[in-house]
Amino acid sequence: MAELVLKPVADFLISLAKTEVGLSWGVKNEVRMLSSALTTIGAVVADAELKQLKNQAIQQWLIKLKHAAYDALDVFDDLAIDEPELLQPDPTAENCCNSVWTSCLSLFMLLKRLVPHYKIANKIKPVRERFDRIVNEMSNFGLIERVVDHVEGASMIPYRSISEDRVTSSASAEPHMYGRDADKENIIKMLLQNVDNEHGLSVCPILGIGGLGKTTLAQFVCKDDRVKNHFHVQIWVCVSDHFNVKRLLKEIVEIVTKSRFDHDNLDVIRGGVVEQLRGKRFLLVLDDVWSDKQDVWNMLKDPLTTGAKGSSIIVTTRLKTVASITKTISEPYQLDGLSEDDCWLLFTFYAFEAGKESDNPNLVTIGKEIIKKCGRLPLACKSFRKYVAI
Repeated sequence: MAELVLKPVADFLISLAKTEVGLSWGVKNEVRMLSSALTTIGAVVADAELKQLKNQAIQQWLIKLKHAAYDALDVFDDLAIDEPELLQPDPTAENCCNSVWTSCLSLFMLLKRLVPHYKIANKIKPVRERFDRIVNEMSNFGLIERVVDHVEGASMIPYRSISEDRVTSSASAEPHMYGRDADKENIIKMLLQNVDNEHGLSVCPILGIGGLGKTTLAQFVCKDDRVKNHFHVQIWVCVSDHFNVKRLLKEIVEIVTKSRFDHDNLDVIRGGVVEQLRGKRFLLVLDDVWSDKQDVWNMLKDPLTTGAKGSSIIVTTRLKTVASITKTISEPYQLDGLSEDDCWLLFTFYAFEAGKESDNPNLVTIGKEIIKKCGRLPLACKSFRKYVAI
């Protein structure tokens, strides 16, 4: 329900309001106005859910509302990337990486030490203005307030539109991978040993917060000759947006056959998957999975079980709940941050021309200070290279 996707935004505002930042000039006013907009929307969103089937305008309004909520959380996440030290989880928080929302809230509790207050206000303002416009549109629909029971523990999985710069494939854009050799070997070992797995199809989730390099690791696993020789077929699907079973299964057929599969009936599509994978040992990578709905996952997995013994699936995800429902091994593969030495190697590869990092000692000093602030995240190391790049 739409009201559920508003909860993480409201939770963030509540946490922020309790901090020194939340009481500061500019931030307090933005928080107050955004909270007011969310309260107004929340009062009628249940009625909108009921009426959307008969009113396409309301349906479009709900879609716009959901996208606004997801984009708001992306803004918060982006601010955390801009200030890499925010990505250090609060050691006092339990299960700090349990979900992207918990991570966001933990990160923003540190804002008062790392980000000027005006910057926070400037980040919140466009979010607030967008919700204000949604409130204004709401007056056209004659919605009424309804009280609904909240489902305890209900999943709040964001709609992640696949933009052109987010689409991934098995071909890595990175020429080198730093600090992940051991992780790569561990995952390859699991894949190769799965030949004797009594369950037939094994699923290995790679779990970690954004920016750790989960996708890059999976790409380098796929390009390893041992993996290429072991599996008859390799399939890579970027999941990011809605976990649409028909879309995903259709892509699997098209990748295997290297041709379009123009069918929209789920049974026909399932049959196509079974036909193409039967008797073949395949490796399927599902990159950037957000949906933790067990029944939907089972619908996807069922036709994949017709592959040959030893077939495997790699799932990359930020969410512990996704890793939990998909795994067939004892534990998801938890990816940690890079060592400081590996961060430096990655940083220098992108920031300096080969062999020239020692030409300017001042830049080296600046670079090493930046590395300390990168939270051991590969993405942060690459993002900050621009400050010393020569």
